[in-house]
Amino acid sequence: MTISDQYVLDHFDEAIVKGYIKAYFQPIVRTLTESVCCAEALARWEDPAHGLISPVDFIPVLERHDLIYRMDMAILSQTCAFYQALQDRGTGVHSFSVNFSRLDFTKPGFYGDVEGILDAQGVPHEAIKIEVTESVMFADEEQFQKVFDMLKAAGFTVWIDDFGSGYSSLGLLQDYAFDLLKIDMLFMRDFTHRSRQLVASIVKTSKALGILTLIEGVETQAQARFIKSIGCDAIQGFYYSKPLKPEDFLAFLSERAVESPDEKQYWNQVGRFDLLSLNPFDQGKAASTVAQSDIPLAMIECTWGRGDYVYANDAYLASIKSLGFDSIQALEHFYNDKISLHYNPMKNLLIEAVMKETVQEVDYVSGDVFYKFRAKCIAKSKALNKAMVIATLNTFREDATVKNMSELVQYSQALYASYEHVNLCFPDKNASIRLFSKANFQTAHQLLGLRDGIRSFAEKEVHPDDRERYLRFFNMDTLDERVSSNKGFIQQGFRIHDMNEVYAWHQVRITLVPTVMEKMYIYTIQAMSDISTRIAELLIREHPEMLE
Repeated sequence: MTISDQYVLDHFDEAIVKGYIKAYFQPIVRTLTESVCCAEALARWEDPAHGLISPVDFIPVLERHDLIYRMDMAILSQTCAFYQALQDRGTGVHSFSVNFSRLDFTKPGFYGDVEGILDAQGVPHEAIKIEVTESVMFADEEQFQKVFDMLKAAGFTVWIDDFGSGYSSLGLLQDYAFDLLKIDMLFMRDFTHRSRQLVASIVKTSKALGILTLIEGVETQAQARFIKSIGCDAIQGFYYSKPLKPEDFLAFLSERAVESPDEKQYWNQVGRFDLLSLNPFDQGKAASTVAQSDIPLAMIECTWGRGDYVYANDAYLASIKSLGFDSIQALEHFYNDKISLHYNPMKNLLIEAVMKETVQEVDYVSGDVFYKFRAKCIAKSKALNKAMVIATLNTFREDATVKNMSELVQYSQALYASYEHVNLCFPDKNASIRLFSKANFQTAHQLLGLRDGIRSFAEKEVHPDDRERYLRFFNMDTLDERVSSNKGFIQQGFRIHDMNEVYAWHQVRITLVPTVMEKMYIYTIQAMSDISTRIAELLIREHPEMLE
C-alpha cells in the first residue's frame, strides 16, 4: 500500500511525539567469529491506521520538506536510550550505528545536537557510529569537512554508507579518514565472478588504507562464505537477521555471542590484516587482487597453550590434507589435545611468534611430506589473554624453493654427506630404516629389529669400554623421557669403528623427528674433529662420568 506525501506530512508531528516512528535494530556480525559486534539503528513508522509504513514512502518526503533532521535526531535519542537500557541490564551490544541524511550536515547546530543527546544520556562517543552516504559530501563540501573534523576530534567513529553507489567513491577515501566502509548491497545482488572480483578489490583497497569493511545485503550462505574468504570484517543482512523491534533484538541477542569492548578492539586490530596479500608477512609490499590468495594462509588464535583456527583458505586446507588431516577440526584436535608430542615444533613456533612479534619459520617432515610452517603475530589483547597469528603451510610440492623431487633428493644427499651414518628409528614398531651410510656399518637394526639391533651394533661396532654406556644411551625404555627433557634430542661421544675398522671418536645423536605421523627418531653418527677427539680422550681418562 502506497502512502501519499500529504499523509506523511499531516501525521509526521504526531508520529514523532507519540513514538510511532521508532528505531529498529539490524545486527552486524563479525565475519570471523559470527559474534554480534554492532547494530544499525533504522527508522520504522508503525502507523495506527496503516500499519508499518515503508521507509521508501516517508524518508524521501521528509527530506524534500526539510523534516528529516527531526526524525534523525529522534532515532539517535531512542538509540542512546536503548544503549543505556542494555548496559543497565548487562546485555550488550556496546555500539550502534545511526544514519544521518546529507541535509543534516548542512544544519549549523548538527554537531552540537548530536553531542548534546549523547552527553544528556551518558552515552560515550565511541558507542555511536555516525553513518553518512557519499552524497553528503557533495551537498556542501566545506561544511561537511568542518563537521567531519569535529566528529573525529571528539572521538566519534564515522562510517561511509552505500559505498560504490556514487561516482567519486575512491576520491572520498583519499580525502576523508573514514573508519569503516559499508559496501553497497547492489554488489551482492548479482553474485557473479565479476562482482566478486570487484568486491575483493574494494576490500583490499580499504585494508591498504587502514579502513575496516562491512558488506550489507547478505542473504545466502555462499555470499557469507565468500565474504569471509576475502577478509571482510563484518556482515549485515537477512542471512543473519532483518531489522528487529527492540524486544525482538533482545531475543536475538540471547541466542548469539556478543562482542565485548575488549574483543571489539582486538578484532578491529585483526581486521586490518589483508588476507589477499601476496606478501602476508610484509603488508607493505604489493599484494594480490584475486578473490582468494593461492598462498596457504590461516589465522590461528593463541590462548594459553591452545591454537584455534579462525580462518583457513582453500590452499591451506589442501596443505593439511597432504599431511593426513581431513579438516581443520581434526588438526586442532591433534594439536590441542596433545595426542602426540611430535607436534611441539608447531606449538613452540606459535609461542615464539606471539612473544617476539616477528616472522618465525621452521621446516620439518611428516611421513614422506616435507613442509615449511611460518607464523607471525598480528594482534594481541592483554585483557583477553589472546593473540592472533597468521600462518602459512607449504608442502615441498608447493614451495618455490623446492621445484621437484629430484631437487629434494639432491639437497638431501648434500645433507647426509656430513654424516657417517643415518638411520630412522620407529620404537613403536621395533624397527628402523637405514637412510645413508658411508662407514659400511652392518644393518642389524633392520635385520634383527630395533632393540636386538642396538645390542648387536654395540657388540660389533662400539669400543668394549664404551658398550655399556652406549646401551644406556640407547635405552628404549627411557628414551622418550630423556629426549623430551633435553630439547628434543640427546647426544654423546663414543669410540666406533671407522671405515678402516679402527676405533675412532664419533658423535652419536638421537633426535625426535617432528611429524604428525607415528613416533620417529633420526639416529646419526658423525666423525669428531681433532679438537673434540682430544677433549673426549681427556675426559675418558680423567672424568668418564662427564661423557654420560
